[in-house]
Amino acid sequence: MIEKLNKVFEKLPPEHRDTIREAFIILIEEVINAVVKDNERIWQSIERIWQAIEKMNEGF
Repeated sequence: MIEKLNKVFEKLPPEHRDTIREAFIILIEEVINAVVKDNERIWQSIERIWQAIEKMNEGF
């Protein structure tokens, strides 16, 4: 993917390359942060479900 982006950047006028590259870096960082946050919420939900199952099993 990075190689493809670099090829696209090479086609841009030199004065725009750094700006566009920085914009892509920011976009990628934001996407990664969103995925990490979503995964954290999923794992927290799984942990709560697991704790509820353990409590139910203790009652039996």
